Amino acid sequence: MASLYWVLTTLTTVGYGDFKGYQAEEYLFQMVVEFLGIVVFSYLMGSINNLVGRESTLQDIIDERIEDVELWLRKLEKSRSKNFSKQLYDCIKLYTEKAYYFDFY
Repeated sequence: MASLYWVLTTLTTVGYGDFKGYQAEEYLFQMVVEFLGIVVFSYLMGSINNLVGRESTLQDIIDERIEDVELWLRKLEKSRSKNFSKQLYDCIKLYTEKAYYFDFY
């Protein structure tokens, strides 16, 4: 039991010696606490990662939709005999970009 306790304490990087048990039940209790600490830490890191990852995913969705709007504007421009002015093109693009940001954030 003592060697298993030493291995688990070393692997979890808790440290060996500050508080330690002297009986098998105390060793077992501390190993359970260390294992639960790993579980809680892993859950927290996963949650933080999901928050950061979700933000980049939303940005990717917005970028993809803005590209679709640009493609639509080019097709619309080709179908008409007159070309859009650069100012009108930029205004439409900016308006749709702001609308997507408003929808997703």
